[in-house]
Amino acid sequence: MNRYASSRLWFVVIICVCVFSCKKNKPLPAAPSGLTISNISDTGATIHWNATDLAISYALYIGTDAGFTKGLAMYNPMSVTALTVVLSELTPATKYYVKLVAKNENGEGAPALADFTTEDADGLVVAGCANHNLYAFSARDGHIVWSYSTGGEVSATPIIQDSVVYVGSLDGKLYAINAGNGSQKWSTGKMRSGGGISSTVTISKGIIYLGDYGGWFYAFDAKNGAELWSYIVPSPYRNFNAAAVVSGDSTIFIGDYDGKVYALNAATGIPRWYTTSTGNPLASGVALYNNTLYVGAMPKLYAFDAAGGALKWRGMVTGYEVFDASPTISNNKVLIGDESGMFYAFDAATGAIAWSRKLSNGSIMSSAMAVDGIVYVGDGGGVLYALDVATGSIVWSNNGLSTKNIYSGPVVTDKYVYVGTLEGKMCCVNRATGVTKWSSLASPGQGFYSSPGVLKYSGKTFHPGITGIVQ
Repeated sequence: MNRYASSRLWFVVIICVCVFSCKKNKPLPAAPSGLTISNISDTGATIHWNATDLAISYALYIGTDAGFTKGLAMYNPMSVTALTVVLSELTPATKYYVKLVAKNENGEGAPALADFTTEDADGLVVAGCANHNLYAFSARDGHIVWSYSTGGEVSATPIIQDSVVYVGSLDGKLYAINAGNGSQKWSTGKMRSGGGISSTVTISKGIIYLGDYGGWFYAFDAKNGAELWSYIVPSPYRNFNAAAVVSGDSTIFIGDYDGKVYALNAATGIPRWYTTSTGNPLASGVALYNNTLYVGAMPKLYAFDAAGGALKWRGMVTGYEVFDASPTISNNKVLIGDESGMFYAFDAATGAIAWSRKLSNGSIMSSAMAVDGIVYVGDGGGVLYALDVATGSIVWSNNGLSTKNIYSGPVVTDKYVYVGTLEGKMCCVNRATGVTKWSSLASPGQGFYSSPGVLKYSGKTFHPGITGIVQ
């Protein structure tokens, strides 16, 4: 080898060593900065970060635990070169952990960490139907998730607690159904009166309180349906048609068709007191507010003292107006519709009419629900309304849900209003705009007479009556 060739070889070796040494000694990238999570919804989110010096790509990890042992397959790791990733197909009401690592030829740098929780979303809408079935609809699109058949019409509102649906049927039995799959947990035998159940259950401290169509009132163990006690109204004209209210001092309040409101000891069923009869059946549920009981009758709305049953006031309505719907309370107003199609706001303290509005020529059988200064109610013409509680002005109306009277009371969640129709449809309406999101026909010609119950992914529930204010 000549001297020139030898020098050239050494030059090449030196260059290669330098290149290898420079590559080997190139530092790892730092932890990414500016890691933020935005646009969080019930099933998605957007992750963004700043460009990192020396990084040629990034590894993204998403998991439901801080150690990422329960990672999501599509994101563990996800190799990306962009600075933004849009996540999808996440589970509502779930906390997620994020790890982001910058990489180059020599490996991975230190991680940047963050976490976020997806929004809670409505999961199931459960309602009883005149065709004897209990239905669970997907709150997302209205498809039927499961159905359960009873031996009679289900006109009572199903109450959901701890992922169990409790509802009575006109077959005279009380049912406990698993909310997840519609399987029966337990059922009682027929009520001792032999009558059916059209009233909604009330649950307090693990005990179910329920009246039947024969004037018997019961307490059942929610775990297994065992009867704890029973009481029969001492009147030949008796029927419990609506839900009871349990107050903080363990007294149960319930209205009966004999025209009286009864206050029962929640532990024993023994009456503490009962009111003088109004002379007309109490088909309405009882609402409790500020130690006052409000109940609709034929033909007046009544307010009774919850401590002893004394009459406080009788609604100042001109003419003979019948209240079959149940009252709700908001902003010191008692809100209720009557059979003439009038909707009223009574002053809760005096019974004076704060405002009234004619909604339709048909009767208002829908029990209203008030949330955040807006009251939602269906009318005899099949229109669903949102009214301002303070003035009675119409915020929005939706006349595309039904061609018949809406008997079902609307149930309001964070974003939506759910209501059933007599055509056999369950409907979901945007709470802010009144625009229909979906309408699901479960049983043509077999209607929904009661309100639905709504179960969110987190287990939170919405129904009328659960607080003792809306019945």
